[in-house]
Amino acid sequence: MKTQKNQKYYLGLDMGTSSVGWAVTDSDYRLIRKKGKDMWGIREFDEAVAAAERRSHRTSRRRRQREVARIGLLKSYFADAVLAVDENFFTRLENSKYFLEDKDENLSSSNGIFDDENYKDKDYYREYPTIFHLRKALLDLDQSGRTFDVRLVYLALLNMFKHRGHFLLSTTEDGLDAVQIGLVYEELLLQLNEEYGIGINSKPVEQMIEIIGDKEIGRKLKYEKMIQLFTVEKNNKKANEFLKCMCGLTVNANTFLEPDSEEKITV
Repeated sequence: MKTQKNQKYYLGLDMGTSSVGWAVTDSDYRLIRKKGKDMWGIREFDEAVAAAERRSHRTSRRRRQREVARIGLLKSYFADAVLAVDENFFTRLENSKYFLEDKDENLSSSNGIFDDENYKDKDYYREYPTIFHLRKALLDLDQSGRTFDVRLVYLALLNMFKHRGHFLLSTTEDGLDAVQIGLVYEELLLQLNEEYGIGINSKPVEQMIEIIGDKEIGRKLKYEKMIQLFTVEKNNKKANEFLKCMCGLTVNANTFLEPDSEEKITV
């Protein structure tokens, strides 16, 4: 309580996360008027943001910077050998995300990886439906006795360098928080769309964690709840198989492979 010209008054404050309300009353709690206006009001401002969000963006930038640096180093190691075989190989890779009319003027084909006379993209994907088929073939090199094209070796190592994971998560005694899991979650959805054409709408990662981490329900019920969460139609086989995989159910991996793949794989 203060005094002004021998009149006692109170200043009341209501402070929130994004606003402050105020009012001036007399000792009987009646609003005081000055210059014909009641002395009360509100001021709004942007809500404060925790440091965790800024830290997550900073972590993403560092991870991307290190990924670019690793890829640049790998490219420098393979440059001479690859360019001796295919001078436009790196250019095709860099332009593979563009439509033909938007690609570099040196490129005259829609192929994004191989454009040899007798070996095109379709031949590559027929031989290696996924990058992991190629990696496995390279691991079995001693048994096959085959000599691999240097570009195939580069592609396998490029995948390992790009998706090796990262170690910038700041874990606590309680483990990873939703923000940190969210980084991997968003990247996973992006890779599913780019590599396998599985389009799943992003939902709050906390809802997904709640379903998968529920110890009171079984895997099948978790799968049903995940379908409802992501609103996946039953005819979307790839998305359904992926959700099964997340819930620990048996998965038909052939769903993710090319239709002409003869190898049957279950996980």
